[in-house]
Amino acid sequence: MSFSLVRAYLIALGVGAFASAAAFTASVIQRQQAVGIVYTPEQIIDVLILNAWSMVSSGVLSLALLEAIALAVALSAAAGIRRLIRAPGFLVYSIAGAAAFVALFSSAEMGVAIMFGGLENAVSGQVGFFGAVTGSFLGLFLQATAGALAGLIYAIVRPRR
Repeated sequence: MSFSLVRAYLIALGVGAFASAAAFTASVIQRQQAVGIVYTPEQIIDVLILNAWSMVSSGVLSLALLEAIALAVALSAAAGIRRLIRAPGFLVYSIAGAAAFVALFSSAEMGVAIMFGGLENAVSGQVGFFGAVTGSFLGLFLQATAGALAGLIYAIVRPRR
């Protein structure tokens, strides 16, 4: 494995993780604004920075680590698929990144909901840590977009043969 490949992955991961934090922040703020809470632009930036920082500093199983694993698996699979079907890299890696983030948040939400609320609450979507993400189409779409952006950045930055 070359340093250039690792560099491309780390850049894609950084962009994807920050975009994911921005998507999470947007989802939470959108839900709070729906009930009348008003945010100034400065407060939105503060919350975004706080969410991005908490992703990397919240312990061994931080969200950034989970995103790193999901993205590594997805991009590795995409490389193999790309060789088989001869599709453009930007398309295959973008789809893989989007799928990785959607799968990560959906499975994490289901796991947390089962742990804390039982299977009936998991199915109904009433309990969970990532409710702002998976509880709305907008939240999940924004996470898919963050993953697709990570895949696109990887496709652009990765070394060519």
